[in-house]
Amino acid sequence: LQKASDVLKSLQSLEIAAEHASAEKQNQQQYEQLPLDEKYEEDDNEDKPLPDFHGEPVPDSDDEIIIEGVTRKRITKKNAVQEEEPVPGDEQIEVDFYNADLNVKASETCQEIIDPDNGDGFALMWGGARSTYGIRISSDVVNFPAVMFQIKLLDCLPIKHLPFEEIDAHNVRVGWSTQNSTNILGEAPHSYAYDLLAKKATNNFFTDYGEPCQVGDVITSCLVSF
Repeated sequence: LQKASDVLKSLQSLEIAAEHASAEKQNQQQYEQLPLDEKYEEDDNEDKPLPDFHGEPVPDSDDEIIIEGVTRKRITKKNAVQEEEPVPGDEQIEVDFYNADLNVKASETCQEIIDPDNGDGFALMWGGARSTYGIRISSDVVNFPAVMFQIKLLDCLPIKHLPFEEIDAHNVRVGWSTQNSTNILGEAPHSYAYDLLAKKATNNFFTDYGEPCQVGDVITSCLVSF
């Protein structure tokens, strides 16, 4: 009996050892490292071209700028005092900057020059302004005189600070609209516009008209009753 008991214990030990060996083999097969496919291997020594960047780089720290290994403090500008736009006079018709969008400003040198704010996201926004006086249409439309005004395109504002390239980045609309319409011409009923890309628009419907304009051109907008 003692010998039979020893034989049974020996067989049980062999079975347990075989089970452990089988489990270790399965674990090794489960976590076996597969070789990397050659077509997915990348050459670290290859020089890759840098992507195009159209914006200004942002430093890691607002307190200092690191240029060529030399650390220098950022030059802080004092907050400039924003001057109020002059109140339009009653002697003549001019651009009413108090009846304009926030990004439409007058030039510091001449009140008759519109110098829009082009910083940050304002470069992607339309901005409009009205004149200080409007035109009242009389019931006698036959004898209503023609009314006109002119604008001259002096320059195109820079847009290099934008992080991407914009198609047809520069444009201006001129025209007429009723008092209760928006400042953006051509996008509402009773709002009529002509732009530099040779298109006319009303009620957000654009069609080809005339010829494109460029810097230095003078555009005449005429209100005529038919």
